[in-house]
Amino acid sequence: TLHWVPGHEGVHGNEEADKAAKVAAEGRHNNSSNASLPCYLHKGMLPLSISALK
Repeated sequence: TLHWVPGHEGVHGNEEADKAAKVAAEGRHNNSSNASLPCYLHKGMLPLSISALK
């Protein structure tokens, strides 16, 4: 589950989430599987939304 976090300070668990995101972005650790993803993400492409791009 994803939750919007408005800032980095004072939010419980945010520091751990930040560390995990940095590790994932660097490609040092991959513990996720396609089975835990919605089927439309198995192909690796994210759906596009024109309104989200604005």
